[in-house]
Amino acid sequence: MYEVLRQIKAGVGGGIIKLGERHVCRFCGNTDPRRFRQRAHTFPEALGNHWVISRDECDDCNAKFSKYEDALVKAVGIILTVGGEKGKGHSSRRQTGRTGSASTVRHLRDADGNRRISTRLRGDGSSVRLAWQRDVLTIRHSVAPEKFVPRYAYKALTKMAYALLPDEELANYGQTRTWLLDVNDSEDFPVLEVALSFTLLGNAPPLAVGTLLRRSDPLAPIPHILFLLSIGSLCFQIDLRSDHLEDHLPPIPIGQTVEGWRIGCATNSGPQPEPYVLTYSKPSILNWSSKTLRLQPVEELLFHKSMRTTAAEFKLVMRDEPWLEDSGDDADVPG
Repeated sequence: MYEVLRQIKAGVGGGIIKLGERHVCRFCGNTDPRRFRQRAHTFPEALGNHWVISRDECDDCNAKFSKYEDALVKAVGIILTVGGEKGKGHSSRRQTGRTGSASTVRHLRDADGNRRISTRLRGDGSSVRLAWQRDVLTIRHSVAPEKFVPRYAYKALTKMAYALLPDEELANYGQTRTWLLDVNDSEDFPVLEVALSFTLLGNAPPLAVGTLLRRSDPLAPIPHILFLLSIGSLCFQIDLRSDHLEDHLPPIPIGQTVEGWRIGCATNSGPQPEPYVLTYSKPSILNWSSKTLRLQPVEELLFHKSMRTTAAEFKLVMRDEPWLEDSGDDADVPG
């Protein structure tokens, strides 16, 4: 049903990948070389992209899109914290919850380089619960109620997809381009669907992969292009709606997602890196159409530990919201 239209793949040990024609902004058309002084990351640096940059995104658009990217980072803040992903400029790892608040989660390293998750709760203790089932200890930790604007987060993903479009596809997405440039858009979207899945939660792989899939049959009752962003422990999927190539679909089409998405990567950056395949979990489906502040979609962090085998794993409990459809009570994470 779909074939790979374009894939940009980068990660630890690889070089910088530069996309686009220098000094010609694909979003607003700016050609003033003085407006291309900042480094524009194709995928947000705060999500872990330290390798892929866009030469065809001007400083003005970069500043405008930063509002979208900030919303996306806030939406998945707890996952970035648990995964230990470093933010802009390889700075310190992101903390979830403000210092001194009722609930905080931090990803730390000690003097010997060993990693640990530090959680702190204040108040009556109702934010954390312990349970035993046979020989498994489960700790449920409430996540700080950070808020984000879902519409902006969705626009961040759309901007990345548009940045990867081949030149021959740009004419099909003129309305998308206009929509991205309008920060205070008045479009009425009852549904803007995002599929969110995970892998190796707590041990974020150092990679960033953007993939465009294009339907092989132009008349198939599915969106023309799907965009998948696999970055660290996260995988996002959206339909990139064209101007007219989905006119044969219902006004609010049923979303198309890829389950069991797999990405090959290397486990180290040495002279002989070992190949490894990441498999992402079944997606949770979210509606990010709202233009008002909403709570980020993860409600609780679960830690399971077998007292018999000492094996441990993290899971996420998605928030039960009317604007979010969860694929189950917990989001299972492979690995």
